[in-house]
Amino acid sequence: MNDIRRLKYCPTGEVFYNTEYNDNWDVLPQRRQNAGGLVPERLYSQRIAISERKWMDLQELKTVIEKDAHLFYDNLPYE
Repeated sequence: MNDIRRLKYCPTGEVFYNTEYNDNWDVLPQRRQNAGGLVPERLYSQRIAISERKWMDLQELKTVIEKDAHLFYDNLPYE
């Protein structure tokens, strides 16, 4: 990754790269998107609760994170 000089994104979803400014473009290998449309099976029927102490520690983090994320931390289930 340190040798990549340029990236080129195409509307088809392909990404090309080169390692020298004068090189030809090479296709960047990519992982396939959920081949076959398989949906993973749910392991739990509901969210797993965390300890109250851990919930309180996470609440303290809200002083240093964006306000947009506060609702996520407020809605974590705890025991």
